Amino acid sequence: MAFVFAPAAQGAFPGGNGRIAFESNNGGDYDVYTLGAGGARSITAGSTADERNPAYSPDGAKVVFQSNRDGNYEIYVMNRDGSDATRLTDDA
Repeated sequence: MAFVFAPAAQGAFPGGNGRIAFESNNGGDYDVYTLGAGGARSITAGSTADERNPAYSPDGAKVVFQSNRDGNYEIYVMNRDGSDATRLTDDA
């Protein structure tokens, strides 16, 4: 019997809020989703850029992620509900 393994999912362990953050290209571009008891929802769906590699802050209040929404990949942070995304890096 042969086993076929799928690539590992990119995600973050739950922060203090008990939700898991992960990336998916389900809508054609990569978005950051959160998953909890109520199901999964995108927290970056309004953007047409790729948002990838999410990680929670230790207290679970913020999500840091990588995005090319300004033309090249930069690091951003936002509230866990997807509001107030702020770019942290400025790399040409």
